[in-house]
Amino acid sequence: MRGQKPHLVHRADLKSFLDKYVQRAKRSLKPNEVYCLRCRDAVRPAGDRADYVSNGEGNGRLSGICPRCEGMAHRLMSTRSIHAVAPDLLIGFEGGEESLTGSDDPPSKTHIPDGD
Repeated sequence: MRGQKPHLVHRADLKSFLDKYVQRAKRSLKPNEVYCLRCRDAVRPAGDRADYVSNGEGNGRLSGICPRCEGMAHRLMSTRSIHAVAPDLLIGFEGGEESLTGSDDPPSKTHIPDGD
């Protein structure tokens, strides 16, 4: 097949390969952890502070500063799971006065309704 172009791949074979690739790349994050793409590792955000930005559909992104490389580290999650995913982090919310980019003072833990 090396001399033949274009290379043809069966859809089922490609899907199987990509599914296996994604499963190998997945990392399980513990509570209070975000994933740093630069370090390629799970880390607890610097200063135990993070920002949450909602996508408006019940999901969003928790972002914090990596304590190793000082880059941004993220975690995709549902709004309902904030209490379980980040029980000990100080979280700033989009549109709020406190955030990692807008204040030098640590934010206070904001209460989020349990979704009932």
